[in-house]
Amino acid sequence: MACTHKPYDPADPEDRRRVIASAIASQRAEGLEPDRESLADLEEFITGTIDLTEVRARAAARYF
Repeated sequence: MACTHKPYDPADPEDRRRVIASAIASQRAEGLEPDRESLADLEEFITGTIDLTEVRARAAARYF
């Protein structure tokens, strides 16, 4: 049977929100909880304010 869902569109905020929600759910299933700063960065990614490169740079600045 063919796949019936639409492909991921990185320009669509709702698609970005679904992908981020899935990633966060996977982390929580592993017993991990993202911190407030990371969640805020991801929200900025969802709205298109920043890209993933900036999300990574901010995380690296906080943790490394």
